[in-house]
Amino acid sequence: MTTTSTNPVVLPHVPTPLDGVMSFYEGVFTASADETPAHKAAIKALIEQSFTSGYTFNGKPMQPDALFAWRESLMTRFSQMVFAVHDALSGPVSMGPGLDISAVAMRWVVDALDTASVHWRLQGMSLLSTEGGQAASNVQLGDAENGWFKVTD
Repeated sequence: MTTTSTNPVVLPHVPTPLDGVMSFYEGVFTASADETPAHKAAIKALIEQSFTSGYTFNGKPMQPDALFAWRESLMTRFSQMVFAVHDALSGPVSMGPGLDISAVAMRWVVDALDTASVHWRLQGMSLLSTEGGQAASNVQLGDAENGWFKVTD
């Protein structure tokens, strides 16, 4: 007996928390020293809209302006940065009745060139919780200030 299959239905893509986190990191930490003021303003706006009001970084409150300032300090040291995710996973986590969040874990690397064209690398892992499409917390493994090392090609 032959049956006719129904046409497949294409559902609209609904971004997941993982999509949002990866888009944020790639947008914020892939950068070059010659960014226009409009591009910097767009990055600042992205940072400001991506955090909950009670966002914490490694257990301490952090304001969006602090992350933007840190990014700007990196751009005085490096003329170019490229962020890449090596591994990532995401899923819902129930913290109790009515306390559902999404968790994202990712292992990442940032490759950068300093003003003398020396290749530097920073590796780390971030464990994030998101609520309503915004990051609520980030526990980062790896020293973002002192963990940069020279890459010998």
